[in-house]
Amino acid sequence: MLSALHFSNAGGVYLAEALTNDFVPIGTIVVLKEARPYAGLDANGADALTRLAHEEKVLKSLQELNCIPRLYGSFTAWEHRYLVMEYIKGHDLTREWMTRTPILRPAPWSLNDSSYLQWLVSTVSLLDEALESVHKAGWLLGDIHPKNVIMRDGTQPCFIDFEFAHRMDPSWRCTQGAPGYEPAAGLRGSTADKWSLGMLGLNLIYPQAAIADQGNVWKVEQLLRHGSCELGISKSVSNSIRSQTIGALPAKEKRNINERVDKFNSLTDSQFRDEILRGVHGLIDWNSIGPLVPGDIAVFASDGVENQAGYPYGAAGVIDQLRFASKMIDMRAADLWLAKRVGSVQSRGFKGRDGIEYVARHANLTQTQDALNEVSNPIPTNPTLWSGWAGVGLCALDSGGDPLEAAHHLRLLLDEEVQGESVGLLNGWCAAAIFFTKLYEITEDGKYISLAIRAINNDISRCTMTKNGTLEYDEGWRTLPYLGIGSLGPGLAILELQRVTDTHEFADSLAAIDAAATYYQCAHASFAYGLAGFLIYLHRRVQRLPSTILDETLSSHLRSLRLHAVVDKSGVFFRGNQNLRLSADYLTGASGVFAALREVLDESRTLPFGL
Repeated sequence: MLSALHFSNAGGVYLAEALTNDFVPIGTIVVLKEARPYAGLDANGADALTRLAHEEKVLKSLQELNCIPRLYGSFTAWEHRYLVMEYIKGHDLTREWMTRTPILRPAPWSLNDSSYLQWLVSTVSLLDEALESVHKAGWLLGDIHPKNVIMRDGTQPCFIDFEFAHRMDPSWRCTQGAPGYEPAAGLRGSTADKWSLGMLGLNLIYPQAAIADQGNVWKVEQLLRHGSCELGISKSVSNSIRSQTIGALPAKEKRNINERVDKFNSLTDSQFRDEILRGVHGLIDWNSIGPLVPGDIAVFASDGVENQAGYPYGAAGVIDQLRFASKMIDMRAADLWLAKRVGSVQSRGFKGRDGIEYVARHANLTQTQDALNEVSNPIPTNPTLWSGWAGVGLCALDSGGDPLEAAHHLRLLLDEEVQGESVGLLNGWCAAAIFFTKLYEITEDGKYISLAIRAINNDISRCTMTKNGTLEYDEGWRTLPYLGIGSLGPGLAILELQRVTDTHEFADSLAAIDAAATYYQCAHASFAYGLAGFLIYLHRRVQRLPSTILDETLSSHLRSLRLHAVVDKSGVFFRGNQNLRLSADYLTGASGVFAALREVLDESRTLPFGL
């Protein structure tokens, strides 16, 4: 064994080197796929051993196809079963796309990229041919998604993972599927396979493709139109994707697709913002014993009741945004709902007590304020906005309280070289830097500027310069530019420092952070991990230091937000983290997007605690 490529309860997939000539010559690099007995039961009750035996059968029957890895044999070690397969040199389809697409590059953009467009035409055509060859050989693949396609040498698609493949049967539909790639309701047989392949192709244009599931098929047309207009996507690619997806639907389901796209595209930015507000308001259920609105999966975690009440994932953040449209929210009901739940709040900072206190004070939720007074105040142990002294101190500043205890503890944590959990506004040092800057603005005591600079340096030191010339938080296996977790957090702190001191401190770092905010597309719309955070940063950046290219980027990001939206008669909505579930919360969903649009369109500062 050389390394693990994948691991699960059912068994692993390993990269290995042959030490005997039993299957391949000694020294050959192969892939071993493992199955454990009585483990990894699927929806049909089959265990991993049963599925691996089936996969071996499928592979043997498809060995003449170039889009299938070579099968060298199988063996049992103890009670575990292994397939010995060809190691295909190349990335999975999504990773290969990421190296080629122009939309994951900072401004100035060259969107009509001939090299990418040629690769896209070739790849979509080869994928179509590969699936057709599998179908002609008498098999349906079922579980088609980007991780199950490896690009041999970057250009030749090979399917992998045949555990759920099935003999050709026009009535069969796979019971397993990756979110975003499962066929539309009612599709079966080869038509279902082709739908998944069409979504695969759409994902090679825009990462929002996976949103076009669960009745959102109009998104396919929206994304294809946008890709044709902005990227120069060829008709052959658009026609292939359109025929495999929209073309497979019954006539009544595709009748109004063009009309829906035209109607949505005609919304002004203000109308778009108002439709988001209407959608969030329509989701509120004051009688709910669970979350007030759909939100991130965190509302079901061990601290879920706190998260349901708190600002990032819960009711406090929604109430804070909707209070600016007071006719749309029943503040008495909001006060009662929150007051009943604050007894479960155990954290400080933005996540916990201080975030709720901020909303209760500004929205005049008196019952909630009274209930908070009965809750104990845990002492923070970290410097962050999320649950630490930065959140406590900023709340104290906003309320007119005493911020000096928080300042004292933050200075001690700086001296002890304590790091935040990550870099960014939520869990880094940059919120503390903004807190120190605000203290300087009040006191004119220069020590707070020195502390702010040290705090910013703590975050900047954990960032790296990428090959794109952007400064981003280095997580070790990826780099992140975002506002919540990423380099835009320290960028916001630098802007505040420059504003208060009227200097150009950290000018070089800021320029590279600016670039990190100009990627043409993001996978998410959210405040914490996506375009909404980009909008807030860029709006404040061009207010402080005007820039034509950043102003143009800001306008482009406003337009791109629409690619993330899902729509029904009750309003506009967004998917949360990983685009897996609808979210109306502040951190990952529609309330945060609404806040970003308020910031840009209404010239409002929409971050909590006056950040």
